[in-house]
Amino acid sequence: MKKIILTLFSVFVAAAFSLNAQTTLTGSTGAIPDNGCPVDTPFTATMAESGAIGSDWEIANVTIDITHTWDGDLDIRLVSPSGTTLSLSNENGGSGDNYSGTQFVDGAPSILTGSAPFAGQFEPEGGPFATAFDGEEVNGTWTLAICDEFSGDIGTVNSWSISFYNGTTTHNGSVGAI
Repeated sequence: MKKIILTLFSVFVAAAFSLNAQTTLTGSTGAIPDNGCPVDTPFTATMAESGAIGSDWEIANVTIDITHTWDGDLDIRLVSPSGTTLSLSNENGGSGDNYSGTQFVDGAPSILTGSAPFAGQFEPEGGPFATAFDGEEVNGTWTLAICDEFSGDIGTVNSWSISFYNGTTTHNGSVGAI
């Protein structure tokens, strides 16, 4: 009887953890061409899992670390595998430098309330991930699309990642449950 109870308990615990698993994808990095607009520089990460955002998956966060003088030059967007685009930050920060450990999370204060180097959590300028990507397939290549609108200042994407939660219980970065 003890073995049966322990086995059932182990299965229950394993199922509970698998319902809320997090998958984090690390994206490509590199230079941001100066005065490159209207052409975006794509930095990509590929999701191998399947399912729909909103029912099977949730975007937990997008985290970026960008070195750039004059942040106000940058348009930074997240593009889904199906081509839907969400503005993360558009020409914010004026002459300030860098996005340092910037994490975009639904429900956080808007990026418009921040200032360079934008350390901490912010909601994307274009609104929540949950609204922008609801019902879309998670499988495929996600793109951090960046363009530098003005000449004279250069930058580099040092790192970026996108994290997804799957399962029936939703999560939302470290801001709290939705």
